[in-house]
Amino acid sequence: MALNDWQYFDSLMREIYFSTFGEETTGSSISYSEREMISDKIEENTGLRISGKSIQTYYKNILAKEGNQKLPLLSTLDILARYVLGAKPIKPSERKNDFSFWIKYKESKNQKAEKTTQTTKAQYFIISIASIGLIIFTTVCWAIFKLDSQSEEYYQRFDSSDLDYLINIDWFLMGEKRLDLWGRNDSSGYLTLETFEGDSWLDDTNYEPVVRNILARKIECGNCCEVIVKLVNFTPLERYQQAGLFLFFSNPGVEVPSVRYSLVGVDGLSRLSGVFRKEYRVSKPLLHDKESNRIDLADTTKENSVHRIDSVCLRLKVSGNTYSFSRKVNNESYISVKTMDLPIQNPTHIGLTSFQGYPLVPPVIPIADTIDAHFESIHIFPCNE
Repeated sequence: MALNDWQYFDSLMREIYFSTFGEETTGSSISYSEREMISDKIEENTGLRISGKSIQTYYKNILAKEGNQKLPLLSTLDILARYVLGAKPIKPSERKNDFSFWIKYKESKNQKAEKTTQTTKAQYFIISIASIGLIIFTTVCWAIFKLDSQSEEYYQRFDSSDLDYLINIDWFLMGEKRLDLWGRNDSSGYLTLETFEGDSWLDDTNYEPVVRNILARKIECGNCCEVIVKLVNFTPLERYQQAGLFLFFSNPGVEVPSVRYSLVGVDGLSRLSGVFRKEYRVSKPLLHDKESNRIDLADTTKENSVHRIDSVCLRLKVSGNTYSFSRKVNNESYISVKTMDLPIQNPTHIGLTSFQGYPLVPPVIPIADTIDAHFESIHIFPCNE
């Protein structure tokens, strides 16, 4: 028997939750971090956006005993179905108003229901035995895979720079610790770091490389993981003002070796930068001018270019010793920047950072204004391989 549209919607939302978190949803609603993670995952996989607030409303309605059975718009249902059915990401301008994925989802549920109705008791017994065997086999294989890869998913939506709270959820400070310079803009609604002078790349022995207040935590990347760091309202333009992430590969608090991926300001230009720090004073640039069409995000020296960055997602995939850099600016889709092999693998810690190039190193350049770098979220997850 065919379901009604509300029952299809209920089933769809429960599948989305299970697909995102690997377990059934419980309670009468979902948390703020859960709704934001679901919203981000839908956008990453479909290219289309549904706000976290709307997501939370949908779950409140289907999970409450007497919820409001008002369906979202058909266009929204189609986006949700795209996510569950594994549709390829598209741009908002490429959408068609035929709602074909919502229709396909309902048809798939009907086909499953019809097959179930036609199954005999003997078939039930055979299927049950086979299913138990498959579950046991899958569980053993998954356990072996987990033991081997040690990948773990982590998501955090930052809404403040409260250091006590961050430490309580397993973050800690690396680099030069300056608590007097921490959290001076705690009302921003984000994790806010400032571009104080410093640098991790200095090969002049007369100067010490130093970065203040790197916010770090342990990660489990395993054989393959992806990292996405989202920055908002940050457009660096001068004196190597920058913000982004470090990957560290040693014990807690040890900064070498590392891989850095950041958004940097140089002479009115905002561009992406990648650096492999092999030893204390041995560093290698990873992104170059020849990739300018992919690494240059804003340019105030040109009239017809982007002058402001509302948001940027820095995405770094680590598969063994292969590193794939990509980025997403504002509401655009992800663009691949570069893929390369490095003589290092399995990062153990991640660090969020903001600083400007060290101003004391000749030729001496005046210190630029200190600007705020707002970190909205971080997402670490196993590769879909």
